[in-house]
Amino acid sequence: ALTTRVDLRDDIDADFGVALDELFELVVERGEDPDVALAPAGPLPKA
Repeated sequence: ALTTRVDLRDDIDADFGVALDELFELVVERGEDPDVALAPAGPLPKA
C-alpha cells in the first residue's frame, strides 16, 4: 500500500494524542496538577 505524507502525519497525530492522554491520566493519578506537571521547564522562547 502506498502511504502518503498526510497518512503518516495523521498516524503520528493520533499516536501523540493517545500518549498525551496517558501522560495526563498518570499525572492525575499521582495527585499532581496537570498544568504544573506538564508545563515546559523554564520560560517559553518569544516568537
